[in-house]
Amino acid sequence: MLSLLRQRRWVGLTFLVVALVLLCYRLAHWQLDRLHGREAANASITAAEKLAPIPPEQLLAVGRQTSSAHWRQLTVTGTWDADHQLLVRNRPQDGSNGFWVLTPLTSAQGTALLVVRGWVPYPMQADQNPDVPAPQPGQVTGVVRVQGSEPAKPTQLPTGQVLRVNVPSIAKDLPYPVYGDYADLVSEQPQPASAPTPLPAPTLDNGPHLSYAMQWYAFGVVAIVGWFVLLRRDAAAAAQDRAAAAAAAAAADEHTVPTPG
Repeated sequence: MLSLLRQRRWVGLTFLVVALVLLCYRLAHWQLDRLHGREAANASITAAEKLAPIPPEQLLAVGRQTSSAHWRQLTVTGTWDADHQLLVRNRPQDGSNGFWVLTPLTSAQGTALLVVRGWVPYPMQADQNPDVPAPQPGQVTGVVRVQGSEPAKPTQLPTGQVLRVNVPSIAKDLPYPVYGDYADLVSEQPQPASAPTPLPAPTLDNGPHLSYAMQWYAFGVVAIVGWFVLLRRDAAAAAQDRAAAAAAAAAADEHTVPTPG
């Protein structure tokens, strides 16, 4: 076998298999890293759900994100500012694309929290505006889930629409101080007569990452086994060729007529 491995064909094939195995190993660990990230996120969501809702001023800061607030539930009281409502594009839900309805909720102290009141589908015609239920007037009290501000992505959009919930860029156009994080609406009282479709609760499954990692490991093992099977096959064929050549040489020696002296 060692003599085969010195052949150019087998040197190239061996390097190819080694590279493939290393790639499979790297992809498997990438999937495991994603699994661990998903598990950590699920644990964070579960821990946040066990805590009683608190007022935003006890957790959030104006103009600054609070990393420990993600998924924490808050109890908020204030008035919806329909004049500064925005639609957040490209937000699929239940297999359909649509908008998030982002509305500032202003407190009696004058501080606002950007709240996603829910989801509305894209209109049938591209040049039409979506049908968005107006927020109810007067003071409301709600429970919300805190989300972190999304990275900005400048783009040209119709007035009243944004691509990302980037709190700093939205807040600079508002006439009051704004908390540095936004939130998803869970419930509000009094209940409105009509409202956007609520956002779904976060899913807590670990996804397919473990099975994908096992598949990549299996592909690496298959590559090694295939390499070894091919090597044994070529070695057996080479041994048969040598045996046949030796037998032919022996037969030729037996039929050689001695030269008279």
